[in-house]
Amino acid sequence: MDKVRIFDLKDAPLKELPFHVMSRTIINERVGNVHLRLGIGECAPGVESDEHARTWDEVVYYISGEPILEISDGPTYKLGPGNLIVVPRGLKHRHRNVGKEKLVQLFLQAEPAEG
Repeated sequence: MDKVRIFDLKDAPLKELPFHVMSRTIINERVGNVHLRLGIGECAPGVESDEHARTWDEVVYYISGEPILEISDGPTYKLGPGNLIVVPRGLKHRHRNVGKEKLVQLFLQAEPAEG
């Protein structure tokens, strides 16, 4: 039988990612999980990511801030606290924090299922 594992956010190392995003990844390879990543991301007002696409599916839940999600060659979404988005692997997009407060988001990234 599997055992329950408990993690504390303060034990996750804080990393600065490209485009001035700070991230704490709580669950990943560091704790023995190679198929799933869970963490908290933060960025200051006015910060914008580069356009990017991931090789895994991503779910993002916004806790604070005023995020804009721009899909390459597609729509733009104005989001806010309480919104949850699902970004499929391979979709080119960018994020912007257009608000006056720090953007805080919970993210879950999962490798695609085999089969």
